[in-house]
Amino acid sequence: MSHTGLEKLKMQEIGYAIKKFLPSSNVSRIDWDYKSNDQSIIWLHKPYLEQRLNDGSFETVRKGVFRSNVLGVQTTYLQDRKYELPWSVIYKGGMAKFGVTEIQFHPNLPDIDIIDSSQCFGNEYQNCDFNPIQSLKRVGINSKMVCQDSIGSGSNFQKVYLLTASNKKPTYAIYSMSTGSGGSSTDFTLILQATKNTVCNLVK
Repeated sequence: MSHTGLEKLKMQEIGYAIKKFLPSSNVSRIDWDYKSNDQSIIWLHKPYLEQRLNDGSFETVRKGVFRSNVLGVQTTYLQDRKYELPWSVIYKGGMAKFGVTEIQFHPNLPDIDIIDSSQCFGNEYQNCDFNPIQSLKRVGINSKMVCQDSIGSGSNFQKVYLLTASNKKPTYAIYSMSTGSGGSSTDFTLILQATKNTVCNLVK
């Protein structure tokens, strides 16, 4: 654990962490201050990064790090010693004023510039790939697969689940795994305010 302050954070099972971010049933939109005072997260962006892309569109991100495990299994990486690798929670959206459209989870280095999960990959990393479904079930979240990409194999896939839990808004999530010769990396992303069709089109 090489990021200052991380060792003070409370360890939490990934299902519990994801459940905290599922919108309550009465919430209509998620803004950038969502969960900003959660004591188990260190937010790296202050407050977020909004940038204009080459095609003229806007992208906004906000990254936080927290400690987690999947059914007791921790992700680790090797430097001088073997360290526990923290997890990232990443908010994404278009223009900042329109709020957060996605909330992504994966193990990753506590670096503000590293957003995607492919950083947790290779021989020095262990347990980068994960399956949160059982962990979600433990905390009372039902997940039903509604579609998946047509060319997915056992080690490269994108699956869409509908997550439901009491007092939470039914929310779609994309569970994706990418595997290469160096290992596998996984993402679990909540897609906010989406219909089944729009989410399933994302994984075609």
